[in-house]
Amino acid sequence: MSTTFPLHTESFMLLDSGCLTNSDYFLPFALTDVLTTFSGMQHQPIIHFWQLDQAMILGMKDTRVPHLKEGVTSLQENDYSVVVRNAGGLGVIADSGILNVSLILPNNSEHKLSIDAAYELMWAWLRQSFPEKEIDAFEITTSYCPGTYDLSIGGQKFAGIAQRRVKDGIAVMIYISVNGNQLARGEVVRDFYLAGLQEQFGENGYPPVDPAVMANLETLIETPLTIDAVKTRLIEALPQQFEKSIDPNLTIPYKEQRLPIEKVFRDPVHNYIHVQHQVILDLINSAEVQRLRRIKQLGTSSFTFHGAEHSRFSHSLGVYEITRRICEIFQRNYSVERLGENGWNDDERLITLCAALLHDVGHGPYSHTFEHIFDTNHEAITVQIITSPETEVYQILNRVSADFPEKVASVITKQYPNPQVVQMISSQIDADRMDYLLRDAYFTGTEYGTFDLTRILRVIRPYKGGIAFAMNGMHAVEDYIVSRYQMYVQVYFHPVSRGMEVILDHLLHRAKELFENPEFDYDLQASLLVPFFKGDFTLQEYLKLDDGVLSTYFTQWMDVPDSILGDLAKRFLMRKPLKSATFTNEKESAATIAYLRELIEKVGFNPKYYTAINSSYDLPYDFYRPNKDRHRTQIELMQKDGSLVELATVSPLVAALAGQSQGDERFYFPKEMLDQGNKKHYDLFDETYREFSSYIHNGALVLKK
Repeated sequence: MSTTFPLHTESFMLLDSGCLTNSDYFLPFALTDVLTTFSGMQHQPIIHFWQLDQAMILGMKDTRVPHLKEGVTSLQENDYSVVVRNAGGLGVIADSGILNVSLILPNNSEHKLSIDAAYELMWAWLRQSFPEKEIDAFEITTSYCPGTYDLSIGGQKFAGIAQRRVKDGIAVMIYISVNGNQLARGEVVRDFYLAGLQEQFGENGYPPVDPAVMANLETLIETPLTIDAVKTRLIEALPQQFEKSIDPNLTIPYKEQRLPIEKVFRDPVHNYIHVQHQVILDLINSAEVQRLRRIKQLGTSSFTFHGAEHSRFSHSLGVYEITRRICEIFQRNYSVERLGENGWNDDERLITLCAALLHDVGHGPYSHTFEHIFDTNHEAITVQIITSPETEVYQILNRVSADFPEKVASVITKQYPNPQVVQMISSQIDADRMDYLLRDAYFTGTEYGTFDLTRILRVIRPYKGGIAFAMNGMHAVEDYIVSRYQMYVQVYFHPVSRGMEVILDHLLHRAKELFENPEFDYDLQASLLVPFFKGDFTLQEYLKLDDGVLSTYFTQWMDVPDSILGDLAKRFLMRKPLKSATFTNEKESAATIAYLRELIEKVGFNPKYYTAINSSYDLPYDFYRPNKDRHRTQIELMQKDGSLVELATVSPLVAALAGQSQGDERFYFPKEMLDQGNKKHYDLFDETYREFSSYIHNGALVLKK
């Protein structure tokens, strides 16, 4: 039988929800209404695949059985959840062996389908997909949810069809029993009706369910089938009536696929983070991006600012969101169609959003300290994650195009040919810095780190050479620079956080040293770190590490025989930072520091592991110093005539900050050297402690002649 449905000018959109767990059981039913409305409004045909983990879907009529409570109890005793749908029909089973398919079509004046024609269309699709056997359509009266268009082979039902119509759209829905224990499914449904109807079983329009009249599709066509195999067949064999075939990758290119409903993430900094692209949502859900949930954004700073427990995952989403807003502003107001070569080409949007989301994906646990010890580089690993076929991130990007992973990676390495894209992600005032300043200020409770993001986004401008800011927004940019200056000095360079970082550095150094020592004969119980101790690790081994893994190892190391490793582990986990004193000239202070190390060793501390010189300049944070060689870009202000001026030349405030070298150098040592309450062997080494204390005054090193 043939049904004509002239959609030859349109292409399908595919939504695959996979197998949903209990908390999401109502999602497909809500989506059906939304997608059906969308289909009618946009003239967009949609195919929706979905499964439920283990549930019985009740129709409204099922809720009116005289003994509903008893019926529901029987389902629960069989370990089935209960879902009530807003469509007609009676109860059906849903589990991992049953595929639900919704064929959602516009149903307006141009494309009008009768109820029967819609059923015929679904029936024709199934016949085309599974030609091995003749598929009949008639009511199997003793099946569960019987109907005129029950699909069967040899008198045994394997699928049932229903419909839902919303405004100018229609959803034709089918469940297909693909594999699994179909007899058991029938028994569960029969038990529900026996309990719910009792003496009225099989009466008043409820079926006298006979489990034997139903079977799985793979049994009936005598071919082993998986859910994925059924999906593939359905996609490859769309009804000829549509007059347009569709390949397994869909007619709508992956890069152009939009979510039927915008996905949002509630965020304390940006309120909502909006996701509209399927590619972005897939990247967010990838294993490599999800790993970032387990890596703190600020590392040891949480030992100083107790609220700073936020993750690199939330930061990555924030950078994506700011980048998305900038792209929206550029396309709306400064498109290449309006401004020519100085405008924004929106074809660059997806690559920019992907780079923004993935810019930190290569960070490891306590990343900067970890990098120093094990000679890793998070930017290089970020590129490796993006370009390695073994990662989920690569597989997603590769679906866009074969060269797309390399393009995204080139944004990270700053080799991408469009400077607008590069500077949006990496410059003196980029989405990365804007998010981490606001986010870190929020979670550390440091209000001076905030700035007016809304105003900055209002005055941001594209031009051929990159990103600039309108001259009338200079004060907003100044505010950003001052906030950044304050955050570096007050948060990122905080001496206590650096003291904890020194302990972490020495702790990992000691563990590595013990591992390399052939006389070391006990197990560190740190199997995931072994490749890094050896200096030979794979990407997959790197991706297994996170903050929690290291913390677990540190907890185990507290009890190892090595006193130094055990003590450093305790100091780190119990927050016992090293004390510090500032000094101004390392060359002039060298002799004094060497003498203090001798005193520290005299009271029983190994100076190699309990002292350190730490410079805030060496920390991996940028601040605005345009007169230094290390700056990558300068902040440009755009005048009314389109000409550019550098910020520091018109802002006395920024010029003043730019002319200063911020930060300090510190000598770190055990707190016990100054704190009488913590001193060991005080009476024995009283003179030594007093001598040491005489070299520290007001937190600074005293140089004696």
